[in-house]
Amino acid sequence: MELSGALTAQQACALPLPRQVPRTQAVKKLWQTILQEVARHELRVGDLPLIEAMFVAKVRHSQAGALVKRQGFYVEKCVGFTKDGDPIYLEVKNPALKEERDQAVLYDKLAQRLGLSPESRIRLDLMQIAGATLLGTLKKSLEELTDEDQGEEVIDAEVLEEE
Repeated sequence: MELSGALTAQQACALPLPRQVPRTQAVKKLWQTILQEVARHELRVGDLPLIEAMFVAKVRHSQAGALVKRQGFYVEKCVGFTKDGDPIYLEVKNPALKEERDQAVLYDKLAQRLGLSPESRIRLDLMQIAGATLLGTLKKSLEELTDEDQGEEVIDAEVLEEE
């Protein structure tokens, strides 16, 4: 599918699943859910890598969470060997915990950029209100300036008539 410029909701929802993720029904359903949500916003072709990165972060976050659930918060790590050659194990924090957290942070950051989090939607709404307020203030100021300019022209015309 050749895409350029702004995307319609139909085009957005027809985007193929990213190659980096498993082809499970749950992943496909999540991809469609995210595309439908993103399609509500003005979506441009240039946003697609950001959307894909956000989605991959979400899938990896889920995978890391499943690994932690299966293995637990602590795992055994071989830290060396005895004189007899037997391995020495220590319990360490599961490295998947860090991956789970890192992917959640990345997902949140990208979702905020795309306006998909409650906080970013509130911020966007406030920016629109502020923009509308600023636009209204500028329009009023321009009208006042125009009125003043017209008043000066009338005064200047009266002064010229008197001369």
